[in-house]
Amino acid sequence: MKQLIFLIFFVSGVILWADNDQTDPGELVEIITTDDVEYLGVIIAENDTTVTLKVPSGIIIQIPTQQLYWY
Repeated sequence: MKQLIFLIFFVSGVILWADNDQTDPGELVEIITTDDVEYLGVIIAENDTTVTLKVPSGIIIQIPTQQLYWY
């Protein structure tokens, strides 16, 4: 019985304090570079020289605008 109570508290604690990056707002986009590399993620920053993309795994990638077809 004690093990069951411990398990319930442990699982509820993990659920309550879990870091959930899947709730980030933003539209998922696909970016294709001039060398045909495809990136899928959410644009989090953009300026004249770079586009910063956050991919679903949480990695942040900066892509120079010179390598993008749409710039």
